[in-house]
Amino acid sequence: MAETNSENHGIKEQKQIEFLLQFSASTTDYCVCIVDIVSSTKIMMSLPHVKVSRYYEIFLNKMAEIVRKFDGIVVKNIGDSLLFYFPNTATKQTPEFENVLNCCFAMLETNPEINQMMSSEDLPPIKYRISGEYGPVIVAKISTSSTNDIFGNTVNICSKINRLAEPNSMVIGDGLHKQIQNFSEYAFTKIDDVSGNQEFAVYSVLKKSV
Repeated sequence: MAETNSENHGIKEQKQIEFLLQFSASTTDYCVCIVDIVSSTKIMMSLPHVKVSRYYEIFLNKMAEIVRKFDGIVVKNIGDSLLFYFPNTATKQTPEFENVLNCCFAMLETNPEINQMMSSEDLPPIKYRISGEYGPVIVAKISTSSTNDIFGNTVNICSKINRLAEPNSMVIGDGLHKQIQNFSEYAFTKIDDVSGNQEFAVYSVLKKSV
């Protein structure tokens, strides 16, 4: 009898999981990006809880505002980072990839404005990194949210390469590099992971001076 109850409980849990996440049967190529705060743990340890909340609020809300301005979709914040993607890049049209770069560099260029806001509230200055990759993405509909979640190797690569970016700069994976490498307004440099653990081709992205 106890075994039957356990089996029923297991079936019920499985149904709840299936109800919460409904994965797409196919993948779609999207550009995925992550913006992540540099040295956040050290900064958070020096602040009282109320200031930690305000620190995150200023940063994450400003980043999300910029993403939406450029037709990106904010998926979620993961700790002190923000995951977002650009559904229009599925078309593989050049203007859509230009839009991705415009968005990411708008984020970087707003750093002085964000730090002015931080300073006005007696909060420490902030630095952050942006990473981007393009490739197959699995979309999962969440029953408890109006926003879909995204999964897959493209998301994983984007997350792993983020740490290779210098503060207040951007890096991209090979998938995105192949789509934008001929953009004359930007300079791309292949970078190496000094730890020797690099699994993917990674490139820094700089906007050329006009």
